Amino acid sequence: MPPLSNPLRAHLLRCACCLALYAPLAAAAEPAPPLPMVADVSPVRGDGTRALADAAVAAAWAELRQGGPDAGRRYLRDAAAHLAALPEAARNGTATLLLRGAVHCALGEGEAARDALDRYLDRAPDDVAARYLLGRLYLGLGDPRAAIGTLEPALAPGGDAPPLLAALAAAYRAAGDDGAAIEVLARALPRAADDPTALAPPPAAAEPAGEAAVALCEAFAPDLPHARWRELAQQWHARDHAAALATTAALLAEAPDDALLLSWRALALDAAGDAEAALAPLEQAQHVAPALLPPPLRQALIEQRLGRTAAAFGRLQQLLAAHPQDLAVLDTLARALAASGDVAASAQVWEEARRLDPQALAPRLRLVDAYLRLHLAERALAIADEAVARAPTHPGALAALAMSQHASGLPALAKGTLRRMRDAAGDSPDALLQVARYQRYLEAPEEAATTLRDALQQAPERVDVLRAATEALLEAGQLAEAEERARLLQARAPDLVDAPRLLGTVLLQRDRPEEAAEVFETALPRWRESAIVRGAAEGRLRTGRAADAVTLLEGWLAGHPADRPAIETLARAYAQAGDWGRAALALDYLLQQRPDDVALLCRLAEARLNAGAVADARSAAERAVRLAPRDPETLDTLGWVLVRQGQPALGLIHLREARALAAGDAQLAYHLGVALLRLGRAEEARPYLEQAVAAELSPPELEDARTLLAGLGPRGGLLPFGAPAPDTLGVGGAPIGRP
Repeated sequence: MPPLSNPLRAHLLRCACCLALYAPLAAAAEPAPPLPMVADVSPVRGDGTRALADAAVAAAWAELRQGGPDAGRRYLRDAAAHLAALPEAARNGTATLLLRGAVHCALGEGEAARDALDRYLDRAPDDVAARYLLGRLYLGLGDPRAAIGTLEPALAPGGDAPPLLAALAAAYRAAGDDGAAIEVLARALPRAADDPTALAPPPAAAEPAGEAAVALCEAFAPDLPHARWRELAQQWHARDHAAALATTAALLAEAPDDALLLSWRALALDAAGDAEAALAPLEQAQHVAPALLPPPLRQALIEQRLGRTAAAFGRLQQLLAAHPQDLAVLDTLARALAASGDVAASAQVWEEARRLDPQALAPRLRLVDAYLRLHLAERALAIADEAVARAPTHPGALAALAMSQHASGLPALAKGTLRRMRDAAGDSPDALLQVARYQRYLEAPEEAATTLRDALQQAPERVDVLRAATEALLEAGQLAEAEERARLLQARAPDLVDAPRLLGTVLLQRDRPEEAAEVFETALPRWRESAIVRGAAEGRLRTGRAADAVTLLEGWLAGHPADRPAIETLARAYAQAGDWGRAALALDYLLQQRPDDVALLCRLAEARLNAGAVADARSAAERAVRLAPRDPETLDTLGWVLVRQGQPALGLIHLREARALAAGDAQLAYHLGVALLRLGRAEEARPYLEQAVAAELSPPELEDARTLLAGLGPRGGLLPFGAPAPDTLGVGGAPIGRP
C-alpha cells in the first residue's frame, strides 16, 4: 500500500526520537498540524482503545515539554499498554504498527520496535522515514546487515538525503565493508562540504517541537548519535564559530582520525577567519580517508582564496582527471572559476554537470546565479523554471525563480514567488531566515522584518535570527524597534561584533551621534574590524571631530590598504576637514576600480572644484552626466561646476533640467539662486534662496544663502553688489557638498 499521508505520518512520528531524525527527510513535506496539549489526560491502563493510546502519546509529548523525561516516559508506557490491549485486527493496522514502533523506540524497547516497524514496512515499503528509523534500530541491536537491507531500498525515493546516506555508511562500516562505506559517504559529503550539519541530527530549532525531540533522544534512545554532534549542529547554525571550534576539539580528542570531524574542524577554522589553519585538518582527513573527495575539494577552494591559484587549479585538474563525471568535482571547479572572475567558464562547467544529471538541483541553482551575474536574465529564468519543476517547494529553487523574475523585469511575479517560499517555510526558523534574506535583496525590507518576527516567535533564543531581524528593521526604517532588538542582541551576545555595529548604526540613523560614538568607541579597543572603525569614524564626523576621524582612518588603512569602504569614509573625512586635495586623491583611487560609478564621479567633481581644480572638476562632472543623463545629481553637479567656472548661463541650463527631476532639493535651489544672481536676475533668484534657507542646509551653504538673501533687500530692490569672480568666495562661493 502507499505510505501514509504526510500530516498523519508526521503526527505519529512525533511520539518518539524519530522526529529529530526524520525532520531532514521531510523538509519539503506539508507542515504537520500543531500537536494539541493534553497534559490533563488521565492514564488509564490497558482498556484497549486507540483513542486513549493517541491521547497518551500526546500527553507524553506535553509532559515532556512541561515536566521532563520521567513524566514523558510514564505516559509513553500508558500508550504502550493501550496499544497492547487493542483487539488483534486493530493492533496490527497499518497506522497502529507505525505508532507502536515509534512508542517502543522511544521506550528503548528495540526488539518490539523492530517487529512493529518491520511489519509496517511490509505494507508501506516506500516510507523513507520509517526505513531510516528501522535501519538505525537494527544498528543499535547489532545487526548491520539487516540495517543495510532496510536502508538500501530507501535510496531510490530519497537517495539525496544525507542523513539516510550517513546511516547506510555507518551500517557498512559496522559490517566491515569500509570500501562501501567510503563510497556512500562520498555521495553524502559534497553537501556537507558547505553544510556539515547535513550529516548530523538537526538542531533543536529545526522545528517548534525540536527541543522536545532532542530531549526524547537523550532520555529514551541512548544509542542515537552523540549529543555533542547535536550541540555542534546548533553552534554551526547559530554561527558560533568559537564554540564550534571547542566542540570539534573535544570530539577529535575522542576520535582523532574521524575524517568528517576533521573536515568540520577545517570549516569552523575557515569560518572563524583562520583559513591557513584550516588546511592542516583537511590534509589529515585526506591521509585518513584518501578516497573521500570533499577534503581536497575544500582545500582547493581555500587555496584559491589565499591566492595560491596555481596549487588550487592543479589540485582540481588532478581530481577532474580521476573523476571526470563527478558532480562534486565539477561543482568545485566551477566555483573556483567563478571566484577567479571567469563566470562564463564556470557556467560552462555547470552546464556540463546539468547535462550529466538531468534531475540534479544543485547545478541548476548555481547556473541561475552565474547567468544572473552575466546579465542573461532570460536564460536564468529558463533554468530556474527547470529547478522549480523538479522541486516545487524547495527554498533554493523558489529563491532562484524569484531572483530571475526580478532580473527579468517581473517584480510582481518575484514577490509572488517569495510568498510561495514563505508559505513553504512553515514555522522553521532556518527557512524563514532564508526567505527574509531574499526579501531584503529584492528591496522588501518591511516584508523581511515581518518574516523575521515570525522566526523570532519560533526561536526567541537564537542570536542569528535576532541579528537578522535587527538588520531588516534597520533597512525598513523601523528604527525604534530596531534599537530595541539591537540592545537585546548586545545583552544576549556581548561577544558578537555585530551587536555594537548594529546598535551604533541605529543610533546614527536616529540622529543621536553622541550615543552612537560612545558605542563604537567602547567597541573599538576590542574589535579592530572595518565596520567598527568606520562606525567610530562616522561618530567622530557627526560630532564635529573630523581631524580625529582622519587620524583613526589613516591608522587603520596603513594596515588595511585595500579596505574600500574605509577609503570612502576617509574621503568624506578629508572633505569635512577641508582637505579637498586629499579627498580628491582618495576618490581617484576608488574610481580606478569603479570608473563608471556616477556617485563617486560627482563627489570627485565636488572635491576637485573645492580644491581649485575647476577644469578637472568639469571633466569628472561631464563624464557623470554622460553615464547618467537623467540623474538630477549629475545634472546639478555639472551645472554648479559651470557656474563656479564663470559660465552661469550654461550652468543654468543643466540646473533647470535637474530642477524638473527633483523640485524639492534644497541644495539644488541654492545653486539655482546663485546662478541667477550671477546673471543679475535677483528677483528670480529670491524664491530659490528662500527655499534653501527654509530647508536649513548644512553650513557653510546655509550661511551663504542667508547672506545672499539678506543682500537682496526687500522684494523689488536692486542687487547692491556685482557678481564676484569665479575663484572667489563672495556670492555663491560656498563649497558644494550634499549633507
